[in-house]
Amino acid sequence: MRTTFIGFRISPEELARLDELCVKRGSKRGTWCREQALNGTVTQPNPVAEEQWLKLAGLASNFNQSAKAINSGRLVPEFGDQLRDLEELLAEIRTKLRCDS
Repeated sequence: MRTTFIGFRISPEELARLDELCVKRGSKRGTWCREQALNGTVTQPNPVAEEQWLKLAGLASNFNQSAKAINSGRLVPEFGDQLRDLEELLAEIRTKLRCDS
């Protein structure tokens, strides 16, 4: 018995493509997605070192907090430093992706 729900978001264009695939196969969306998830080929994105992902998560959190403060009219002196840190990390990630390709 299937009792667990799994959902995901897609764009209107992706929905149209999904519906097209389902019609061709004669399947319902849920059935087609389940079959693909369990039996289909899943492509993996280029790997980025875990260290860079962890740094990015921390920077993104700080960046979002600063943006919220700025949008509410508060001055955030460290915002420039956060931008520089983010630029450096993005350069690291780009380098890693180029080397792993």
